[in-house]
Amino acid sequence: TGLPEKPTITNTETEVDKDFIVTWSEAEANSSNCSVKYRLEWRKQPVTGSTEMAQRGNIVETHLKITGLEYDTEYEVKLFAVNEQGDSEPDVRTFKTKSGLPEKPTITNTEIEIDKDFIVNWSESEANSSNCSIKYRVEWRKQPMTASTEIFHHGNIVETRHTITGLEYDTEYEVKLFAVNEQGDSEP
Repeated sequence: TGLPEKPTITNTETEVDKDFIVTWSEAEANSSNCSVKYRLEWRKQPVTGSTEMAQRGNIVETHLKITGLEYDTEYEVKLFAVNEQGDSEPDVRTFKTKSGLPEKPTITNTEIEIDKDFIVNWSESEANSSNCSIKYRVEWRKQPMTASTEIFHHGNIVETRHTITGLEYDTEYEVKLFAVNEQGDSEP
């Protein structure tokens, strides 16, 4: 008999979503009659006096979904194998949650010369396609840009197209497109 062997967290990614599944390899029980369960602990880094540790024990599977983490935050995750004799040494890993910002969309127009009304079309990124809270903002301005160049914009667009009207003939424009969610704006 004795303490179980240390389990190993098998996740290879270091940047994760705010909800993600921790996976690990099974620990050896060191005895045929001692069943092994697992305990997972996680907490924000760096640790301060008010840092709380979350944990889940009595896990029989070799995976657990952690939910409700904060965006753009580093977490320390500790995994223990547990049997009647006690706890193994922990396997300790650090994960960082993603920023939560949407991926940038791609303008699909190929026209170089346009009329005074112009429909901007774009495709959303694969990462954004399942997120129904994504909206878009289009900005446009005359080129070359000076300190007095006015920037026009239209936001809260839910479709993947927008019509820009009132452009001037024989004028060059720069168009920028952003995906927007509650965390902020994508790269243009």
